[in-house]
Amino acid sequence: GKGTLWASLPKAPPIDEAALRELFTVKAAGGQKPTPAPVSGGAGGSAVKKEQQPALLDVKRSNQIQIALAKFKGRGIPAAVLALDETVLKQDDIARLRECSPSPEEVEMLSPFGEDPRLKETVRWGPAESFLLDMTAVPRLSQRLACFLSKLTFEQRKKDAEAQVEAINKAVQCLRGSKTLPLLLALVLQVGNALNAGTPRGAAAGFTSEALGKLAETKSTVSDARPAQTSLLHYVARVAPAESSKQLRLELRDLEEAATLSSAGVAEELDGLCKELDALGSELSSPEYGGKGDGFVAALGSWRGAAAKKVEALRGRVEGMLSGLQQLHAYWGEAYVASEAEALLSRVHSFAASFGKACRDNEREDHMRKKRAEAKAAAAKRAQAKGPSRPSQAGAAKPAARAQPAARSAMGNIQMSLKRGEFEDMKKLQSELQTKIQSRRTYTAGAHGGR
Repeated sequence: GKGTLWASLPKAPPIDEAALRELFTVKAAGGQKPTPAPVSGGAGGSAVKKEQQPALLDVKRSNQIQIALAKFKGRGIPAAVLALDETVLKQDDIARLRECSPSPEEVEMLSPFGEDPRLKETVRWGPAESFLLDMTAVPRLSQRLACFLSKLTFEQRKKDAEAQVEAINKAVQCLRGSKTLPLLLALVLQVGNALNAGTPRGAAAGFTSEALGKLAETKSTVSDARPAQTSLLHYVARVAPAESSKQLRLELRDLEEAATLSSAGVAEELDGLCKELDALGSELSSPEYGGKGDGFVAALGSWRGAAAKKVEALRGRVEGMLSGLQQLHAYWGEAYVASEAEALLSRVHSFAASFGKACRDNEREDHMRKKRAEAKAAAAKRAQAKGPSRPSQAGAAKPAARAQPAARSAMGNIQMSLKRGEFEDMKKLQSELQTKIQSRRTYTAGAHGGR
């Protein structure tokens, strides 16, 4: 057009058209007419090799879809999604399908190829493109998969929520029914009031559950009489009635599981199930469902009614659980915070575990103290039985006794030299041994003659 580069191009230099065709014409076999090599964008574009055709999808997206298709192992996925066939589609398949579902941009890009299949010959068309095109024909694909996933996961999620409600209810009951725990709490209160006597914190009527965690942090003073430091928790464990640790562990055995749970998490799960059923109800009223082969209403319509009844039953149990936690906090005289409703359970569980460890530490310390006392008494007994030490004997017998191992050592060296064939060394050792023996005899004779 006017004003463009192409309107003002200079005249090109002349070329040899015959030589050009000779260079760039494909030679056909069997005497057929040669076929000119196509130029991109020219009239021969339909004969472009497949690898030279433009790609609709980038390599990463194409590979992602083809990997998913390989896991489906040839199952008719688009038809199964349309019919919501549970014999074909499993829970894990839904996650893969949601990742591989066509995006709005891909739907728009693929739309012309559905209207005119001949367009597929103009691009690099493969299994990934065919899969996406087939999936664009499924009405409300994203919403359909989300609702179907709700059905597939509903029973397990409901059971998990029910199990957590049951665990928290048991924990509340065991706290309310424990006999050892109030006794230990009374002991802790007594110890605290004794230490705080004469201060504003003395004569307290109770304490918060958070104070239980500070018992192990409170350490005793160190003195010459008591060089070893102990904690207030170890003191409570020492003065507590015997078997307290064992009884507490038995009475609070249902507390461990609940200490790691979240009542707020259970309530959130219930809320999530309710919202998913509401979304399904809205989808069931959509006129886009119900076409040929579409099993959305048949698969999810009646199921939603049954699921709604189960959710209402779960709601009642969750409300009962939360009410029990509120009453437990009131029983302890503590404020109830919905977001930290199970914190009281966790603190008591930590105290019970720490108390048991403190009892075992005390038992180990008592055992070691007993062993040290027994070892000290045994050492004293052996010393008493041995009596005073006797003075050593002096005289000629002592050097003679020491001469024997020396002689044995010298004979050993001589024998080793003989075995090795070191005859010169052997003669030398024999001479040295004879000199020592003669010297010892002379010494011994002189000692006896002097008596």
